[in-house]
Amino acid sequence: MPPPKGGDGYKSCWAVDLQHCDGASVLSFKDYKGAAVVRFYGTTKASAEALKLLNFLVGESCRHTYDGIAAGAIA
Repeated sequence: MPPPKGGDGYKSCWAVDLQHCDGASVLSFKDYKGAAVVRFYGTTKASAEALKLLNFLVGESCRHTYDGIAAGAIA
């Protein structure tokens, strides 16, 4: 996992870019004004793989330690 990039400290406090092995595609995660933001730029194949990763991260397989709730849900 790459280290997070520093934000401006006001509107954004962290950001992480994941580069696909094709070298042309990037999946970006960041905080912006307290909300999670995800952006993708790249190829169609990498887009399908990025969507698969996002579905995993917010699905039932990736539970939060607080009461085992799904990521993004409120207990």
